[in-house]
This record gives sequence, structure tokens and C-alpha cells, in this order.
Amino acid sequence: MPPFKGWLTLRVEDGEEKAFCSICKAYLRAHLMDLKRHGASKKHSENVKAAGAQKSVAQVFVKEGGSAQEKKKRRELRFALFCACKMSFRAMDPLTEIIQSEFGGKSALELHRSKCTVLVKKVLAPFFRKDLLEDLSGAPFSLLCDESTDNSVKKLLGVSVVYYSKKMKKVVTTFLDLVEIEEADAIGLNAAVQDILSQWEVEPQNFVGLSTDGASVMTGEHRSLQRLLKDRFPNLIHIKCTCHSMDLAAKEAMKKSMPSNIEYMLKETHNWFAHSSKRQAAYREIFELIGVEDLEDGGCGGDSDGDGEGNNTDDNNNNSGSREDGGSREDGGDREDGGDNDGRGEREKKKGEKEGSAAKKPLKILSPSDTRWLVVSDCIERILLNYQSLRCHFQIAYAKEHCYYAKSLSEMYNYEGNRLLLLFLHPVLKELKKKNLLFQSNEKDPLRVFEDMRAYFVSLASRILKNVVMEANSVENLCELNIESEFCL
Repeated sequence: MPPFKGWLTLRVEDGEEKAFCSICKAYLRAHLMDLKRHGASKKHSENVKAAGAQKSVAQVFVKEGGSAQEKKKRRELRFALFCACKMSFRAMDPLTEIIQSEFGGKSALELHRSKCTVLVKKVLAPFFRKDLLEDLSGAPFSLLCDESTDNSVKKLLGVSVVYYSKKMKKVVTTFLDLVEIEEADAIGLNAAVQDILSQWEVEPQNFVGLSTDGASVMTGEHRSLQRLLKDRFPNLIHIKCTCHSMDLAAKEAMKKSMPSNIEYMLKETHNWFAHSSKRQAAYREIFELIGVEDLEDGGCGGDSDGDGEGNNTDDNNNNSGSREDGGSREDGGDREDGGDNDGRGEREKKKGEKEGSAAKKPLKILSPSDTRWLVVSDCIERILLNYQSLRCHFQIAYAKEHCYYAKSLSEMYNYEGNRLLLLFLHPVLKELKKKNLLFQSNEKDPLRVFEDMRAYFVSLASRILKNVVMEANSVENLCELNIESEFCL
């Protein structure tokens, strides 16, 4: 329909078809009046104008008319831009040969990887640099900084900028610079940031914010990047990365409150299979007999207003670490939807097909990460899905090999207390990981994120505190309770 053309699309989420605004990146109720109301809203109108001001790769360097030589130059620039964004420069050699053989020889395109590299460095980079500098000029901005070491053992500092774009009429986050540094200490990082600011010729008084991870070299009170920058820019506001902070908080809570054998159990289960095809084959035979266990989706925290968005944010990304081949139990059950038996039957059929495909081969055992600790949520889920198969495997392995690791893992899997701990941790960490993803989204309403975090806190507290304590205290008072006292279950 004409009023909805260009922005209304169909999306499938949790097996259900939903209306989706591709401009506002929001799900809508598929009712005519709701769609018309959204199309006439001020927010939608502003987003449409902003989307029109931002050009895609296919729209850059498009110009009607001109000589054949000018058209060829534009074609080469557009291919070079596409290559810089989407693929390796090495791919330009065979791609150009295919285009020449299919579309008129060298007159169609004459672009190989050397020329493509020069076009990106000498033509496209200065063009987009100038375009960004004009848009950034005079606008307050914040920097996102992170240091890392690449495969060639070079220390690099990556910097992104957040500012209000006058062209797109909205706050944007975009890449600014990537520089090599000699020393990754506070002085070296500070010098690199100062060089970037001077090279981009931005006005120092417009530098209002800095965001980093929680490393001491970035956030330390006396000798750190944020301290040195604040000495020069007194009004600078520094914010730690919320995602890193949640990750570290979960890690410390696990370390203090849970037995260390759980972490050992997760790591050594992965190590047992990681480099042995023989062990994987033996486990596969047991798995084919037992299959995947069924876990109830017992996520805590819930959605604060009942529309399902709080718990389903970035489910595709979240589930990519939880399921290797699309097969698992994580449909969350069918909801009562007013007698839609056909819809429920279809979802049950799809769920059965997924579980059937999962039973063909075992799910890969994941390894916990020291830098991204919340991936332990996916590790626990895999262990629970394969728990009976793993228990039998290690019992047989110990009987055959008389190996110390097989013995210790067999004892751990036979001890029911470990399984109960994993069942307790699974929904808590899984929901915390979803909340972590909320802070990585660019489209979420901050108030909505706050309400989701508040609901998660209440749900988590209800698992630890007595019911009488929950009923007698407000959410604010719960934060002040000593959980090691008699208030706990």
C-alpha cells in the first residue's frame, strides 16, 4: 500500500510473523490504525528524513550523463568502495576478469587489487574524511577508546566518535581512527588520543565525553588515560562500558558464592574433547542412544511490560552461541493466543523438526572465556543439554583408560549437587546475558532498559531472599539488605 511503501516489512520472530518498520527498527502491531498512527508520528517522520540524508554504498558517486570515460571512473570508484566495505582486495582480480569477460572487456571495468587499494587510500579516504570533518565541525562529541594487540603483535588504539550529525539529524556513532602505539600505558594512550584530536582539527572545547573499558590503565584514579585527559579537559565526563562492568560483576559473584569445581568442570569437559577425534567419536555413539535433554526455559527477569521485547532482544545473536546446528529446546513453550490451534500446531511441528535435527549429532561443548565471562551461560546450557550423555561417557572412559581427568569428571557428573547448581545458574546467567545485549543496542529506549534491569533485579532477589522480606521491603530497600544475614533462604 502506498502509505506504507518503503518502510513496512514482514519479520518472523519466535515463529510468529510481525510488522516491522525498517526505518525506526521497531516491531509494530499489525493493525491498520496502528500502522497509520506510526507512519504519521513525529519520530517516524524525523527518521525518514535522516535515512534520506544517509547514502548507501550503491548511492555514492551516482551521477547521470557524462562521457564514457567519466562513467568508467565512477564505476571503478563504486567497485573500490564496495570492495573496501564488503570483501578482500585480493578478490578484485578474479572479479574484474569475470566482469570483463561478461560485459564488454576492459571498457566495462579495469580495476585490479593494486589500483583498487590506491583508489581507496588516495581518493575515497580523503573524500570521506572531509565529509566526516565537515559534519563533526562545531558539534560536541565523545570518544570510545579501546586498546588491543593484533596477530602481528602490534599494539593498536581504536577510536570511535559519537556526535549529533547535522546531515542525518540524529546522534551517530562512527569509526574515527586506528593508530599504532609503542607503549600501552597511560602516557602512550594519552599521546595517541591527543594526536588524533590534532590531526582531525576538532575544537578541544567540544570534547565532552570519554568511554572505555574497566582496565586500570583506562580508568585508574591517579595515573590513567581518563585522569590525564581530565587534566587537560576539566569538564570531560568519563563512563565505563556497562557491558564490561556487568560481565565482571557476574564473574566476581560467581567466584565468591559458587564452588570452584563448577568452573573446573566446564573447562575440563571442553578440554577433554577439544583435541581428540577418538573421544569425540566415542561420545557420538553414546549421544545417538541418549540424545538431547529437554530444559524448561526458566529465564528470570521477564519483560517489564509484557510485549516480549525485553527477553527477546537480539535472540539470534544470543542463540548463536547456544546452538550449533539450530537444534535445541529453547522455544520457550507455546503461548495461549486465543485458540490459534493452527499456529500452535505449526510451531510444535517446527520445534519437533529442530529437535530431530539436533538428535543427529552432539552439540559442541563450548569453552569458558576469560575476557568475555558471560559466555559461561552458553557453556552451562550445552552441558545441561548433554548431561546424561556426558555422565555415561566419562563413566565408560574412566573404566577403560583409568585416567585421572576421566575419574574426576565422572565423579563430578555423578554428584547431583553439581547438576542442581548448573540448573540454578542457567536461567540467571542466560537472562543476564540478554540484559547485557540491551546495552549493546542502538535503538533501545533507556527508560525501557532501566525497567528491564529493575525487573531482573527483583526476580534475582526473589530467588535468594525470603518471601516475607520481599513483601516487606521496596526495591530500593532491598539494595541495602545484608544478604549474608537471616534474610536469605
